[in-house]
Amino acid sequence: LPEEFVEVIRAPDGTYELQYLRPILVDRRCLACHGDPATFIPEVRAVLAQRYPEDRATGYAVGDLRGAVSVRVPLPPRP
Repeated sequence: LPEEFVEVIRAPDGTYELQYLRPILVDRRCLACHGDPATFIPEVRAVLAQRYPEDRATGYAVGDLRGAVSVRVPLPPRP
């Protein structure tokens, strides 16, 4: 994956926007809550079960793509 990606896109209303994307990759620190549930410490397991009983955002490994930061900036109209 590239560290970042920039492109000009056409919005649904016909205007143009500059879109910036940067991937969010899982690192070692993420695994305490998003790794293999069998490795979670009991306190983390309890908090996750209480606060996020339906959450399935686990099972990730270092380097997995978890999401992306996306920013769109409107561009001035083309002449």
